[in-house]
Amino acid sequence: MSATTAARGEAPATAPLRAGRWGERRRRRVADLTVGVLLLAVAGWRWSVLAALPGPVGVDGGNWLRLFRALLGQVDVQDVVVPPLVPLLAGLADLAVGPLAATRLLAAVAAVAPAAGAWWVLRRRWTAGRGAAALAGVLTLSLVGPVGAAAAWGGVPQLLGLGLLPVALTATAVAVTRPSRRRWRRAGAAAALVAITSTLATVLLACGTLAVLAVAAGRTGRRAFVGVRSALLPLAPVTLLYGVILTRMSLPDGRATAAVGLRALQDGLGAPTPVWLGLVVALLTVTAVALRRDEDRSMTLLLVGLSGAAVAGVVLGDVRFVAAVPTAVTLAATLPGPRGRPLDLVRGVALAGLVVLAVIGASSAARDVAFYRQFAPATLLDDAREVAARVPAGERVAVPPVAGAPAGWWLQALGVDAAVASRSDWLSFPAERAAAAEVMALFTRSGWPDTRVGAEACRLGLAWLYVPDRWGGMDPGALARETGAGRLTAVADLPGGVLLRSAAC
Repeated sequence: MSATTAARGEAPATAPLRAGRWGERRRRRVADLTVGVLLLAVAGWRWSVLAALPGPVGVDGGNWLRLFRALLGQVDVQDVVVPPLVPLLAGLADLAVGPLAATRLLAAVAAVAPAAGAWWVLRRRWTAGRGAAALAGVLTLSLVGPVGAAAAWGGVPQLLGLGLLPVALTATAVAVTRPSRRRWRRAGAAAALVAITSTLATVLLACGTLAVLAVAAGRTGRRAFVGVRSALLPLAPVTLLYGVILTRMSLPDGRATAAVGLRALQDGLGAPTPVWLGLVVALLTVTAVALRRDEDRSMTLLLVGLSGAAVAGVVLGDVRFVAAVPTAVTLAATLPGPRGRPLDLVRGVALAGLVVLAVIGASSAARDVAFYRQFAPATLLDDAREVAARVPAGERVAVPPVAGAPAGWWLQALGVDAAVASRSDWLSFPAERAAAAEVMALFTRSGWPDTRVGAEACRLGLAWLYVPDRWGGMDPGALARETGAGRLTAVADLPGGVLLRSAAC
């Protein structure tokens, strides 16, 4: 400190700057803590809603657990190949807390992943003036209906992927704005993490990334791609994985989730459709203004990527792809960006619309869980444990669908080598659909079980049949005749069904 400065009683010139930086860091830490507490509370509430009903909710939780069993070689899943992260997480959680608690825990945590990912992006551009809007946006994103519905049916990969989506797009936007090998390597690693998490989020990320690259190339040409080869190293293994997935996967004709445009918004995001449509328009408006002014290039490109992912989701022809819309709108409404009264009004109205949708979504959480409960009887896990204890290792069990869904996945989740019947639109791999159709034919005879069921089951290599009461296709009189004639044996009367064995095997 100079003598003149000391005589005047002034602090050093750097003190206000340091104090300002310390105050900014402290505000960010308080904001981080606040968001953490809010999201923890939302996750706990999601858990309580899922745990309010006995037994599993839906069949997707069983799917992740059975895929983990398949990785261990304990069950056959008919040529299914999926990104491995969620099955691995599900299996580890199962080892720690058991299958029912594991699936509830994964769903509760995944339900706040989109909000956590949005917050990671927002906090990097934290300003006190937009702090309240950022907190409101994060909270609403954790409560909107599409997030709650995905948590209810067990859409863990989708939710975790949506949390990683803005992180990966941000990394790409930074890499093309200030290109270097290190930044491209980070972008490639972030994209690879999305790819091993969710095929749905990977498709959306690809669409958003293409939009970012197209705009960047149009503005700066080849300079945007300096060091881009560094992104290829982390992406190479997942490229091979997706080569296998795309080779084996094909969607069935007439898939129930097929929809485009307004129908996709309605079916994928729920009512009120006009509000969602208005939010998409607001997203595109904010992005267009940001492109015109380009005050923060990386943020502008992030908005371009989010808009690309959202618009692609609306036109791709599957209602699940519109899942990126809430994330894109939330960030467009809350990120610091171009200022101006008309634009601030658009963003404020968009945030208000999200709050309304969050209230609607929170109020429908119990209803969503009750709806997906129909696909998995409350006693299904108890029955599966009894079947696992009674059926010798190496022998397969035929399981009919419940409400068209592959309830047998839960038997496979406990290590039972089950032959699972299902409606085809639940399945994405031809070999699995063919196997399910073969088992389905076994359970579509009128007056089930008829005189040929035992022999047909044996021909398929299915000496055992687990028939849940909720299937609803069994004729008690016909079963009594078949057991009386000795063609079928009733091995166990379970809490939610019956375990039969064919005498022909």
